[in-house]
Amino acid sequence: MAYAKIIQDGNTLIDLTQDTVNAESMLSGTTAHKNDGTVVTGTIQNQAAQTITPTTTDQTIASGKYLAGAQTIKGDANLVAANIAKDVTIFGVTGTHEGGGGGNPVADENDVIFVDYDGTIRYSYSAVEFANLTAMPDNPTHDGLTAQGWNWTLADAKAYVAANHILVIGQTYETDDGTTRIHIRIPYDNYSFTMYGSATWDINWGDGSTSSSGSPYSHIYTNAGYYVVVFTGTGSSCPYISNATQKLLIRKMEFGNKITNPNIDPGYYCCHTIVSSNKFNSGRFDQNYPWYGIQTLIIPSTQTSITYLNMTKDYALKYITFPKTSSFSINAFSTAYSLKRICVPDGTTSIPASCFNACYAMTIATIPNSVTSIGNNAFKNCNLLQEIYVMPETPPTLGSTVFSSNLRTIWVPSASLSTYQSASNWSSYSSKMKGV
Repeated sequence: MAYAKIIQDGNTLIDLTQDTVNAESMLSGTTAHKNDGTVVTGTIQNQAAQTITPTTTDQTIASGKYLAGAQTIKGDANLVAANIAKDVTIFGVTGTHEGGGGGNPVADENDVIFVDYDGTIRYSYSAVEFANLTAMPDNPTHDGLTAQGWNWTLADAKAYVAANHILVIGQTYETDDGTTRIHIRIPYDNYSFTMYGSATWDINWGDGSTSSSGSPYSHIYTNAGYYVVVFTGTGSSCPYISNATQKLLIRKMEFGNKITNPNIDPGYYCCHTIVSSNKFNSGRFDQNYPWYGIQTLIIPSTQTSITYLNMTKDYALKYITFPKTSSFSINAFSTAYSLKRICVPDGTTSIPASCFNACYAMTIATIPNSVTSIGNNAFKNCNLLQEIYVMPETPPTLGSTVFSSNLRTIWVPSASLSTYQSASNWSSYSSKMKGV
């Protein structure tokens, strides 16, 4: 029997009649008596200490719980307007950043861009933002590949940008298992495919067939389709394709570290994607081997000298990233219709006639202090070219009809502005010149 009130000799010993206790107001497992004297057991659950990290959706702490430990809501020092795209509001902070960058997985174009092997802009900075960086941005990640690093050091890149204002920086890779992989699209059934080289490889042809042989490496594909040919083992040189028609079947190249002789000329391939590697060390990039599909060419930092560079009629090329090199010779980019910008490397002394003629998509370019001559029609028909930085202190010898009439601004060193405006052939562009 339960008692709500006990009185002895006129004295009240226990009085529960005014109590308001109930199960919902007590911790789970604790007991008390209600105002009718019956026992009640609490039901409030403990909520232990936790840290809540903001996501894209709301997170709640359920009602009716006892907070038995600290409840921490994470903050981030990077939650500032400068790190958020302009007019985008995150947790009450409205962004002011324009032009990409800030570590975005895909960024817009700015003065300094970091491109991946497929042409994706991974990071983008204004020249001022880049000057304030204390470390290079993180390497991109891809399944099956190991990043080798950007093809510029931060110090070298800062020096180039300080002198020339814009730059394209690229990432190189090796396969994560050391194999070399060639992605091909076989056009029809019972197709005979052949590659060449100077090594014996263990080959997985991608259709369940394997072989181990020296050059030539041949296989008949029973069915049309997409295949990844994997070369395993250690060889002195990379497999290559001789037949012009079969070059067009290559969709992607990924190079491994088992190639002992780093004499790879990617010109032997015609594909949409070449995953650039520090193995590229031939010194020759030549469109005599068709390049009509490649969109991005990242020349690695290990490439200290390029003896010949001819990208004429590389219609798909959007970006080429030159490293800091000791010796360079630019020959031709004429009719590289999709090329968006060019950052001529330091040490280049001459830009040949028609070198960038009809690079219709080019919007910006920079010419370093080392250049002493620019040939006829060098940037003719670059109809979208809006500005070009010409940084030699002494005006280079200039040919005729070098620039398109659409060119808006020619930036030159401020101290040399009047010299450029009166120099032979430069004087015809004097109204477009500004000092920087």
